[in-house]
Amino acid sequence: MPLGKISTPAHVAPKRVAPPPSPAPVVLNSGKQVEMDVRGRPKQPQPVKALPPPPVTIGLPSKLAFEFIGTFLLAFTVAIVVPTNAANAALAIGSTLMCAIYAGGHVSSANFNPAVSLAIWVRGKLSLLDLLAYTIIQLFAGLAAGFVGQYIVPVIGVPVAAAGSGFGALTVEIVLTFALCHTVLHVATTTAQANNSYYGLAIGFTVISGILSVGGVSGGAFNPAVGCLALAKNTSFEAFMTAPDTALQGWADLFLDSVWVYAAGPMAAGLLAGLLFRLTHPSECADPHGTPLKYVREAIAPYIMEFVGTYLICFTVATAAAPSNSSTLAPLSIGAMLMAQVYAGGATSGANYNPAVTFGLWLRRAFAPWEVSDVFPLPKALGYVVMQAFGAGAAAATVVYATNIKPGFPSPGKALGVAPLMAVALEAIGTFFLVLVVLQTTTSARVKGNSFYGLAIGFTLMAMGNTIGPLSGGAFNPAVALLAFSDASTWSGLLGAYNWVYAAGPLLGALIAALTNRLIMIDEYVPPLDLEPRALV
Repeated sequence: MPLGKISTPAHVAPKRVAPPPSPAPVVLNSGKQVEMDVRGRPKQPQPVKALPPPPVTIGLPSKLAFEFIGTFLLAFTVAIVVPTNAANAALAIGSTLMCAIYAGGHVSSANFNPAVSLAIWVRGKLSLLDLLAYTIIQLFAGLAAGFVGQYIVPVIGVPVAAAGSGFGALTVEIVLTFALCHTVLHVATTTAQANNSYYGLAIGFTVISGILSVGGVSGGAFNPAVGCLALAKNTSFEAFMTAPDTALQGWADLFLDSVWVYAAGPMAAGLLAGLLFRLTHPSECADPHGTPLKYVREAIAPYIMEFVGTYLICFTVATAAAPSNSSTLAPLSIGAMLMAQVYAGGATSGANYNPAVTFGLWLRRAFAPWEVSDVFPLPKALGYVVMQAFGAGAAAATVVYATNIKPGFPSPGKALGVAPLMAVALEAIGTFFLVLVVLQTTTSARVKGNSFYGLAIGFTLMAMGNTIGPLSGGAFNPAVALLAFSDASTWSGLLGAYNWVYAAGPLLGALIAALTNRLIMIDEYVPPLDLEPRALV
């Protein structure tokens, strides 16, 4: 046995040493009793572990309450502002929607529209129970807003289709409600754009754009709950409570006569927007790995997005700039739609919607071929241009064949003595500004992840439309100029309808913008030191 080590036989249990007794509590002069530790010092209080916070859940009653509040405020704004301040109605209605969405987005998702709720249900982000409950409460809120409005103004404002609009009112309700639902689905329900701060802005300004462009055709409801104002206008609350059977019969007759447009159009648009989203975004579905043709659908999604975005912008140009549209805010309508669609499609295709923008972005990437993550090959750029052209042609065809609207399209201001070369120069300046803003806000590492890019791009177009539009026509987009085909009555006229000014000017402006970006942002065009030589080929 090693010296100094004492062993205990296996059959002898080790003696347990009892811990020293705790000292008795000490009573202070104040009479407070203090527990002492084994060393005779006051025991320190042990920190109490905080319980984990309960999961954040919002019940259906709370959601329905905010759906009622938001829808009521939206419909109330329509009811009051239309008869009292019609010139600014679009701004008031769109701003109310925008602010209500920001207030309630984190509570109920801020649908405030049965068509939007339908689109979100089709997309897979809303349960059937919530869809039914939301729809009922939204329609009820629209009626309640109309009844309340009757106590404030002699005659409440309601959506009314223009005389002789025919099925054109249904067409524009479908197109603009589709634009609204399409925007909602992309800016407010996707993982790629989660937690952004621009969703309310994009949605509200879609409504502003639509009211300015087609409000004079259909009344600009884009929402069955807003359409309910027409029912409330036809019957007072007292009459409804006194003789509900008579009121319901009157509502049924009115619905079949005119109000059905504000139910059928928006609901069809919501369904279409939801189905298109499922087609182009299979990864957002409940089971992305089991989605048929997932990779094919994701591959074609950018091209479909370019078609849809260009279609909506060109449709807005054709209706907002139509000779029958008396509004002086056509540039705002067009710029607002561009802003909304840039936000909606930026994560999918880059949201070009313009051959000149595509040309500028392709040059930007060609100047820095080592940026593998942002590669923009020429075949893809050409594919974008083709889809942009198709989108413009489809918009022109929709306006010509599905409405009674004579489409507006860019044309140099001959009455102001603008020569073709001057128009080219003006278009080049406007497009230079537009493409430069695109490059500076979407491709610069210094502003990566910003939320203002769509606002900057849309309002650049609005500013140039007001400044240069009366002189050059204000296309700044070769695809928009294809709307001139709508004015051709023969094949020979079709071939000569396109004005070369709107190809030469925008492409020249895009070239200058790309070169300017290359010269100014010098540090962003420096290849990394460890770059392999073949990456520069």
